[in-house]
Amino acid sequence: MTMKANAWVRAPSKNRIIGSTKFSRGGVRIWRVATVLWMIFIFLLSSIPDAKVEALGSWDFLLRKIAHAVLFGVLAVLISKSWKASSRRVLPWKQGIWIFCFTVFYAASDELHKVFVSGRYGTFVDVAIDSIGAFAGVFGVTRRR
Repeated sequence: MTMKANAWVRAPSKNRIIGSTKFSRGGVRIWRVATVLWMIFIFLLSSIPDAKVEALGSWDFLLRKIAHAVLFGVLAVLISKSWKASSRRVLPWKQGIWIFCFTVFYAASDELHKVFVSGRYGTFVDVAIDSIGAFAGVFGVTRRR
């Protein structure tokens, strides 16, 4: 090993990761913080009582369902990025299964949370839509590898 520009560089023939340990640990923190902030954002959106926009009419229902899928798709991508930055030993499809399961669990807990918010209700249909978004996020990330 040689020291070059504050990073440990190993020979490429050994198939080792090239880079600084400090940078990779910082990358993990950034993705994990982003993931937790996104989860807080979802929680806060779920805490808004009677979240309907009357001006949109029938489009309100469709846009809210699309938002469900997008929110949980982004959550799955963020979880994947934080996991990828911290560990490279898990096969992508196994990682995808764990990420999908965690995201669906969070979606179910989000729907349970809505039961306690006035004017809101949790449904299994929303969990299914969230699961579709999570699957799309996981599928998109694992296909890029």
